[in-house]
Amino acid sequence: MRTASKRSLVPLAAVLVLGMGVTGCAGGAAGSPGGAEPTPDLDADVTITVGDLPPTSEAEKRAFYESQVEAFMAENPHITVEAVEDTWNPQTFQAQLAADSLPTVLSVAFTEANALAGRGQVAELGQAIELAGLGAQLNPDLLDLVSDDEGGIFAVPTSAQALGLVYNRDLFAQAGLDPDAPPQTWDELRDAAKQITAKTGAAGFATMTTENQGGWMVAAGIYSYGGTVEDAKGAEATFNDEPATEYLELLQRMRWDDGSMGSNFLYNAGALVQDFSAGKVGMFIGFSGLYRPAVIRNQMPAENFGMAPMPVGAGAEPASLTGGTIQVVSPSASPEERVAAVKWIDYFHLKKFTDEELAVEQAESAAASGQAVTVPERPAISQDAYDQYFEWIQLYVNVPLDNFGSYTAAFEKQRLLPEPAVKAQEVYAELDVVLQKVLTEQGSDVGEVLTEAETAVNRLLSR
Repeated sequence: MRTASKRSLVPLAAVLVLGMGVTGCAGGAAGSPGGAEPTPDLDADVTITVGDLPPTSEAEKRAFYESQVEAFMAENPHITVEAVEDTWNPQTFQAQLAADSLPTVLSVAFTEANALAGRGQVAELGQAIELAGLGAQLNPDLLDLVSDDEGGIFAVPTSAQALGLVYNRDLFAQAGLDPDAPPQTWDELRDAAKQITAKTGAAGFATMTTENQGGWMVAAGIYSYGGTVEDAKGAEATFNDEPATEYLELLQRMRWDDGSMGSNFLYNAGALVQDFSAGKVGMFIGFSGLYRPAVIRNQMPAENFGMAPMPVGAGAEPASLTGGTIQVVSPSASPEERVAAVKWIDYFHLKKFTDEELAVEQAESAAASGQAVTVPERPAISQDAYDQYFEWIQLYVNVPLDNFGSYTAAFEKQRLLPEPAVKAQEVYAELDVVLQKVLTEQGSDVGEVLTEAETAVNRLLSR
């Protein structure tokens, strides 16, 4: 049985031995579970800077952020928090790192975790997480994605999305399919797509293909067949193989033989969700958070939105490409600053899930303003804590949770796999081309298309 391999974070010790010149002082400051960490003085006065302060043009969001800073400092009088507008920018990150001007805490995409940790550009947080009392609260599956083989933890995940099958329950019913039994494999999906098109005239299945989102979908499909996109070091493309070929040839048959993929092969996420909401598309690969634009913005009936786990390819194990947001800490942060940083991360990003009074207050407010309360997703906190959170807010839940039943039921057995660690967006751009060729050029040779993309991606990764 094929299994998509987990990309391990490069052990920091190896980076320090082999690449001291890469980050200068950053590498030595990041810390490693293999070395003795000084015991922080938890009562010492400490000052941290936290990034992602909304700009003045977003007055309401900025005021909320600043109010949270004040409330946090009131609860933690020995910690001073200075909020700054700095956000993650790969173009300026290196310069900030060299100048030691990074905020203590910064929000970063999941995509960056492996590369930043491997280069020693973020702090190791294992000790800080335990001392801040956060260890037992975090989702171990997500924590595994930001950990290395030596037990080092290099970020705190605060939001996550696991790709799965988004489907229109009404179109399923019209086509004579059971909305409560969505496809679990790609072969089942192909059959369902044909039936939806035959019975309703809608595209049975569609996919994003542009703006790097097509490459994202290709990566997700490859993972679902047990393949990978890059090797463990992010040095070489690995997708010119059987899993990618099987996935793309399946789409090719659905497009050209079955005619079940409609007529639009240049979708971005927004356009695809719009057509899905209007009943023009039966299924696509996406994440549960797309419920919000589909139902809240596009006015799709909530009862029509369904979510299932990522389909599984022949011979593979259940797996899903995941993404989201992590919080990283500057490698120059002292042990005391790291603990303070983790406490801030917990307070600002996770407390709404673990504090009953706050959870109920926010759920009530969101429901009153017409927001979705709340869409099931891969929780950043442990499953037990997440279940408790839903019990607290159940009075205000306005999302049909049963429509996500098979999606959430798969959490226990489904492996989460990170996005490619090196130049993910540039790799996705090359894979956009692959998907577009397969869907717009009849008779295209999948092997040749993959070979061309492999050459282009290897050129990217070698720079």
